[in-house]
Amino acid sequence: MRNEQDALSLVRASLKEDEEVRQSLFGTVHLPFMSARKKRKGLLVATNQRLAFYTQQFGTETFEPYDYKEIDAVETRHHYAHGQQVVVQQDGQEQILSAIESANIFDCVNFIQQKI
Repeated sequence: MRNEQDALSLVRASLKEDEEVRQSLFGTVHLPFMSARKKRKGLLVATNQRLAFYTQQFGTETFEPYDYKEIDAVETRHHYAHGQQVVVQQDGQEQILSAIESANIFDCVNFIQQKI
């Protein structure tokens, strides 16, 4: 998975039949179950039905979906080493996308905020 278009083509196989991608961001995914050494290039995908984080590395896929109604908050932060970040908060956990290579960060965050 080299870029956002590669990631989008891979993530479509994990979506429901009537699910459509509305916004996406490509960067480095930090999920709560991943240690600092397991940060992976991946995608934050906002669909018409839910939000998901997707990664693929060495043939192993990770698809972590979240219903919009279960998300407590989503925000942007600036990290001194990783640049702009999108932080999704749910049940006291934070899921982070950093080192974002996409230009539409604020459009994506606004879309998610409207859904939650």
